[in-house]
Amino acid sequence: GINVGAFFAPNAASAMRSWFLEKNGFRYDADLPGLCNQMISGTLTDTSKFQELANNVTISGTQVTDLKVFAANYINVFSTGYNYAFGIAAVAMVISLLAYIFFKHHLPDRKALQAKGAETITMSKAEEKKRLTALVLVFIVVIFFWMSFHQNGLTLTYFARDYTAKIVDPFTNIFFNVGSFITIIAAIYGLVFMLKKNQDGKKRGIGAALFAGGSIITYLFYNSFPAESQIQAEVFQQFNPAYIVVLTPLVVGIFAYLRKKNIEPSTPRKIGIGMILAAVGFVVMIIGSLNLTSPAELAGQPSPERVSTYWLTSTYFILTIAELFLSPMGLSFVSKVAPPRFQGLMQGGWLGATALGNQLLFVGSSMWVRIDVWQVWLIFVVCCLISAAFIFSIMKRLEAATK
Repeated sequence: GINVGAFFAPNAASAMRSWFLEKNGFRYDADLPGLCNQMISGTLTDTSKFQELANNVTISGTQVTDLKVFAANYINVFSTGYNYAFGIAAVAMVISLLAYIFFKHHLPDRKALQAKGAETITMSKAEEKKRLTALVLVFIVVIFFWMSFHQNGLTLTYFARDYTAKIVDPFTNIFFNVGSFITIIAAIYGLVFMLKKNQDGKKRGIGAALFAGGSIITYLFYNSFPAESQIQAEVFQQFNPAYIVVLTPLVVGIFAYLRKKNIEPSTPRKIGIGMILAAVGFVVMIIGSLNLTSPAELAGQPSPERVSTYWLTSTYFILTIAELFLSPMGLSFVSKVAPPRFQGLMQGGWLGATALGNQLLFVGSSMWVRIDVWQVWLIFVVCCLISAAFIFSIMKRLEAATK
């Protein structure tokens, strides 16, 4: 449910913002807000690119003669559009709260279970200390994973805005149009249902219908797209949740297969592998960022160098696999290892580690304006590899805690 919502969220927000801009006579261009702010503050020295973009986004087609007035108007409308976009999130959260209030009685009540005589596990203080120590060590590792992974909402989005192609061909646009992306996912799930072993005829039929319908509708979308379509940087945020929806059954299936062969890695090893995969994801970004002009050298001007969207989508693909190795496995590790009387506290510890990782996001943004782009990604490669090395160095202790 979380990832389905996360898939639609960037599309809903960008649609609301773009609608409000168009209602007020403007189109959206990711390069304009920064240039507008520079124009208002008086720090924009070369206005030629700003003039070109201002003319392009004015729906009426008239030439912009007063750039300062345009900058103030555009920023005002742009900011208000985002206020409405955040309003969508607020409404969704109210709906979620109401759903919880109405259906919370279906959730298990621990006190009621204990009253019915459910088994309560106790353990010695020495055992508790060993387990709590193992959990704290894992929490330290995942802080650096989330610091790196959640760059998708910061420096990776900067990269999407400043260095990634804004115009794509019809095939690539399939993955940036929410409708065609949904039909692609439907076709993939249909194919899985068709090919899955020991599947009954009814489910295979449903799978065949999904595959055929999804494929046909995707093809119709493809034919309806123009030769060139503009994409928006924030829409890259849809790839991680979409990949989770698609890849979770595959990753779970791989683990099940390895379990049957009695070669499934332990949960701590999966976490370590996830850290290595995260490093690989940022290596992809290093390769895609080589020879790009740094943000410091651009000094607020739009970059003339634009790279393929597939650098980012490939990175999100690898980072999502890393997340599937680490996030659900980490929660499982906490549930399995935490002493019974510290279960709630340790679940909070996992969330606290996630929060600390989010607090460290500034590492990426502060380095973004100081060093070359590829060097920013190198920081996260090093962090992930050091974390992986650390967790493998204490692997015996972690695995002992799970027994």
